[in-house]
Amino acid sequence: MSRCAKLLPFGAALLLSCAQPQPAAMNQSINMGAFSFSVSGTEESAKTASQFEGGSWHRIPITQVEIHFRVTRDDTKPFTTDFASFFLASMSIKDAAGNWFDLGLRPVQPTYSAGRYRSSEYIASVRLDPTMMGVRDAKHLGTHAQDFELFIKNPDRQAGQPSRVTIKLR
Repeated sequence: MSRCAKLLPFGAALLLSCAQPQPAAMNQSINMGAFSFSVSGTEESAKTASQFEGGSWHRIPITQVEIHFRVTRDDTKPFTTDFASFFLASMSIKDAAGNWFDLGLRPVQPTYSAGRYRSSEYIASVRLDPTMMGVRDAKHLGTHAQDFELFIKNPDRQAGQPSRVTIKLR
């Protein structure tokens, strides 16, 4: 076997990993691993906070955005991972200015079944605070859900499933 033929599978894997995320819409069913789910909606709440800068106090706007997920298929075996654990470190949102926020999921009204707590609904919350560490461009930070795009990486891609999905929030 030639040296190039041996490297071909590695090159194909590299190209697949660099593929663009597959666009999806809110309320569209997405299959990843043992789960089918959709992004069912968003909610916002606004607050202000005080910040000391330049010798005086300033009021800064802070928005809390919640992203709602509805799980329609959970084919995991008993005593295995739940939806939130499966997507741990696999979801983030990004605004047009390049500000990224990682998301963690929490279940809504979980019930104990088949060896673990399960839920058909999950929420991811993010605080859009321009003073947060890691904000690259505070002046252009998105302030509403529709300013962001959700990126989801499939931690256990199966045949016919996307490796990454992106959804424009609204």
